Amino acid sequence: MIKTDEAKILLKIAAVSVVVAMAVCGTVFSSGADDSSTNNTANRFSTKTVYVPDDYETIQEAVDNASSGDMIIVRDGVYNENVDVNVANLTIKSENGSANCIVNATDPNDYVFNVTADYVNITGFTVKGVRIIDKAGIHLNGADHCIISNNEVLNNSGRGIDLVRSSNNNWLINNSVLNNGIGIFLYFQINNTIISSNIVKNNDRGIHLSWYSDHNILINNHIMNNSYGIYLYYCSNNNTIVNNIANFNSNSGIYVYLYSNSNYLNNNTIGDNKYGVYVYDHSNNNSLYNNIMASNEYGIYLYYGSNSNTIYNNYLSNTHNAWDSGKNSWNITQTAGTNIIGGSWLGGNYWSDYAGADEDGDGLGDTPYDIRVGKNKDYLPLVKPSIFDTRFGTYPSIPGTHNGTITPFYDLNVSKMYTYSCLGTGGHSEYVKLWNSTGWNVTATWNGYVEDWHNLKFNESFILYKDETYNYTIRTGSYPQIHHNRTLQTANGWINCTEFTDANGRTYDNWIPAIMLWSD
Repeated sequence: MIKTDEAKILLKIAAVSVVVAMAVCGTVFSSGADDSSTNNTANRFSTKTVYVPDDYETIQEAVDNASSGDMIIVRDGVYNENVDVNVANLTIKSENGSANCIVNATDPNDYVFNVTADYVNITGFTVKGVRIIDKAGIHLNGADHCIISNNEVLNNSGRGIDLVRSSNNNWLINNSVLNNGIGIFLYFQINNTIISSNIVKNNDRGIHLSWYSDHNILINNHIMNNSYGIYLYYCSNNNTIVNNIANFNSNSGIYVYLYSNSNYLNNNTIGDNKYGVYVYDHSNNNSLYNNIMASNEYGIYLYYGSNSNTIYNNYLSNTHNAWDSGKNSWNITQTAGTNIIGGSWLGGNYWSDYAGADEDGDGLGDTPYDIRVGKNKDYLPLVKPSIFDTRFGTYPSIPGTHNGTITPFYDLNVSKMYTYSCLGTGGHSEYVKLWNSTGWNVTATWNGYVEDWHNLKFNESFILYKDETYNYTIRTGSYPQIHHNRTLQTANGWINCTEFTDANGRTYDNWIPAIMLWSD
């Protein structure tokens, strides 16, 4: 059953990634987080485009005179308004992005944008000025199939973006949600909404799903410096939380609370929180797998009647790795497959404080790992192999030259470098050089599309030593996968970007190559 669920999740993620890529590039399109929306797309293209303040002095005046299918483009400036949007199939977008187009609440006790119609797109604004806790910068009330994208929503005492009263099948994409009471709030039966590629920072609660909010997808968000990163409350079930970074939150990276069941937490990086993942108060049948939980006070904490949760193939390196007062499963049956630290078997989790041996060298500990407090055990703890793996990256992608540093968590034997390529392409690396401050260096060069062309092979194997910092230069060919971060903590160590120069000569300081250093 787990494999079937994972396959469904991967299909969802693939569909979401296409739409996210369009939104990041500024494409305006009709929304629809469920399949039925695609049947009506042709009827929702814009029929008239008007400009503010050219055609109408205010955004509200433009909305009041709009018809279904229109587009309102707002030129640069500061607009002091509270905008009520009750026209369906309407796009409201800034001309030149959020840095140049600010909408500030005239009445600080009201919403800045109040959306009560379906198929509304709001994109490219700075939204601020709400001063009471039960109002929001962008508010959807009973509105379905809306897209909120590329906005900067900040300094609202209430909520940054909220969806209430069965506002379903919406997309919140590529927004920066900063310094609000609650960053993104889904309240009361909010279903099938996709929250993707947002930066959610310095709020009390980063992303909060509440009261029967089910079947939502949270993917590729960076959630940091909040009290709680992701907060699931009261019967919020069957949500998919995948590929998020939740770090430096004062309480929990991810908090699953009060009868919130059957949620999937997969491939998240959760670090420097008090609790990495906290599952509390009769929250059952949740699945936690493929997550990295490092540098938290507690990695995973299960308490007060939270049972039948499945936790496997996670990387845990925390002050206290696990605490469990219930009856939960900390491993699956031994199954062939690459695990989170590069071993050949899926089973339990990697524990930084595991003291057992692996006499047969199968990558699984010979004795169980004891979970604190109760009688739970991980019967198949993972033992780390010699590998450095950033894992899969993301889009967009372009060839170029990467420079940065790598610091392993343990000694690594290396003879090859593998490059993750974009799906269905010939993505690869053409050249790699590793060196350190002593003058030691190694290089490898690509030999074309022959044999094992995803890997560059060094002339001889070598060791990268624990906690030593090594410099790298990697020149990639077409369609390599990328991590869009300045620094990236993997299960095997840190990799940082000093500078990336793309094929067009543009430079960046937050593009890290998706690679694996390993030895056959």
